[in-house]
Amino acid sequence: MNTLTGRYGSPMGMTRKFLSTCTFGGIDFLSDKERVARSARLTKQATRKSGKQNAQLLREQNNAIQYQNGMITGRPTVAGWYPDPDGGPGERWWTGKKWVYRRP
Repeated sequence: MNTLTGRYGSPMGMTRKFLSTCTFGGIDFLSDKERVARSARLTKQATRKSGKQNAQLLREQNNAIQYQNGMITGRPTVAGWYPDPDGGPGERWWTGKKWVYRRP
């Protein structure tokens, strides 16, 4: 172990941390390298979250389009829960061929 750096890292790192503590955060204790790495990590997380949200929105839009196409032809195109075609309360399951009250 280098005696100049010790077990707590570089002397500059310790100086930055000391000044940050003494100035109540007025001086940032992160180095530029640490700041860039943190920013990249947060950007990657935000991108991943945004991608999941976009995928969910795309699924919802596709379901809406399929539902609208089914309403134009009188029948949905895919199996799923839809408003009761007889106008009753609630929803009914479309199997792809017929309406049923329970999911098969």
